[in-house]
Formats: sequence, structure tokens, C-alpha cells
Amino acid sequence: MNLRFIVCAVGVVWIGACTNSASGPATVSVTPSSGTVLTCDTQQFSATVTGSTNTGVVWSVESGSGTIAQTGLYSAPLSVPANASVDVRASALADLAAQADAQFTLATAVPSSQIAVTGAQTNLGDHAWAHIAAASGSRVYTVWPGPVSTTPQTMIQRSDDSGKTWSSSAVAITATLPPSQGQAQMDCMAVAVDAGNPDVVYVYAFQDNETVEGDAAAQNPSGDTAFFAVSTDGAKTFKQAVMRTNKVEICGDIISPERAAGGIDEL
Repeated sequence: MNLRFIVCAVGVVWIGACTNSASGPATVSVTPSSGTVLTCDTQQFSATVTGSTNTGVVWSVESGSGTIAQTGLYSAPLSVPANASVDVRASALADLAAQADAQFTLATAVPSSQIAVTGAQTNLGDHAWAHIAAASGSRVYTVWPGPVSTTPQTMIQRSDDSGKTWSSSAVAITATLPPSQGQAQMDCMAVAVDAGNPDVVYVYAFQDNETVEGDAAAQNPSGDTAFFAVSTDGAKTFKQAVMRTNKVEICGDIISPERAAGGIDEL
């Protein structure tokens, strides 16, 4: 407490002035501060305020697409815009000049549910695999089928030196066959690298006349099944989704969303 006194003709008057209980100027930090967020998805951010007893913040999207609630929950747009960078900001209520930002990149997500593919007319035949390798700078990915199994898989490897050396293989897609189906092998692999972030990689694979069980739960015993998967950590882990193709044999392909050309919104 700061005390001062004024000498008046009638005596001494003491005046007390309250001060802010904070020990110094407010500072803000945001978690996470960077990363990748998929379209149609959400990301929870949190802010920590120090230097003030008022720990509240105001959230805002400073640049880029999407919205953020005052709880810190960011909602990504449905598709990746030409500018895929996003900057969200937390400003301290105690001092709006005290701010911290999180900067991240948007990437295209795989479908969140089964989608019927219609209108396909061309049967490309066996092993018509397009883009079984894809590159972005010195980063290269390649995909191939795992062995014949009751749980057939699509495998992937990564090179960071233009193909001179390769990482250990990882699993991009896994299907589970019912006992009546026997064994099978994945077919028609394709891979693409996100145009703006080489750590974001997309994989496509096709399984002929398969009933898919487990995570996808796509019961389609007489049809064909296409799989999509996306990784945001350089092919270390994948998120998988299923697309049912209604008895149409499709050896599909995927390409990167070309943001500079206006964007390819969906795979």
C-alpha cells in the first residue's frame, strides 16, 4: 500500500491508495502453439495467464480460416483454403495488450463416414496402381501391399533424402476379413503428399469383394471397398476411413490438394 499525507491548515489527512495485487505485467502462453489441424475437425487450445489474478482471456482468429469459441475450441473449415495457415490468439482480460498466438496448418481430412461412389465406368484391371510413390522436395513416400492375410494391410515407407535411405515400414491401412472370406491382399495402392506440409500424407487402397469389420464396420459382403487414410506426423500413425463402392471395381488414385491453384477440396 502506498501512503502519502497532505498537511492542511487543520492538521494532517492520511490518504490510502490501493495497488494492483499482481507482481508484474500480465503474460500469456498458449498450448499447443503449433501443429496441423484437419478439415471438419476441432482443436482445443488452452491459455495460461501469469502476473495477474485475472486469468481470463479473449480468443480470436487473427488470420486464416475457421472459428474459435471463447472456450478455446477451434473449428476447422470444411475444406483447405488457398492460404492454409491459421493464427489464433489469446488476449489477457487483465491487459488486452498481453497476447500469445498459436500458428498451425490446415490439411484435408479423410471422409468421416462411408460414402457411396457412383458413376464409375472403367475397370482398369489388375495392378493398375497410380502414384505408388510421391515426393515433396527430398521427402518421398512409397506404398505397397502387405502379405496375404485375414487382416490385409497397406504398407508405407518414408525417405528424407530423395530415396537414398528409407525408414522402417509402417502400416497405413488395415482391413479385417470375416472367417468366411478367408485371406486376401490389398490392391490398387496410391499415395499423395499434402501440398503445404510434407508431414501430411494420404493413402488409398482397394479391397475386392470384402466385408470390412472392426473400426470401419462397413458391412458390404457382395461389393468392393476402398480405404482412405491420412497421417499428420510423417507416416508414423494414420487415421483410417472407408468408402464403399457398390460392386464397382475401382483402382483409384489420389493427388495432393493444390492450394496455389485454388484448392482441391475433397479426395
